[in-house]
Amino acid sequence: MKLIIVIAFLTAFAGGQWHEEPAIKKSSTNLRDEVRQIIAPKCGSCHTSSLPTAKPGAIKIFDLKRNDWPSTISSQQFEKFKGRLSGESDNIRKKIDKLVESELAQRKNSPR
Repeated sequence: MKLIIVIAFLTAFAGGQWHEEPAIKKSSTNLRDEVRQIIAPKCGSCHTSSLPTAKPGAIKIFDLKRNDWPSTISSQQFEKFKGRLSGESDNIRKKIDKLVESELAQRKNSPR
């Protein structure tokens, strides 16, 4: 009986730990994908490496072809990024702000 309780406890505890991180990753991935779709019409021609209109300097900053496209944007570049999209609707700006906050928080909390 004790063994069953211990196994149940460990399963419940470990299950919570194992499922928490992927949920955060999934949320982050979903937000990246949402923002990618939002900015693609305005930024995609220069920031998509598979297009003939892609610019090498733009691709160095971010490449919408990559799943982790925001990972190459510096903190300073994020401010410019937000500024270039300032004419968008409140809903879009909120998503962009959320993405920037999320990306910067992940960098701050990740071990180097």
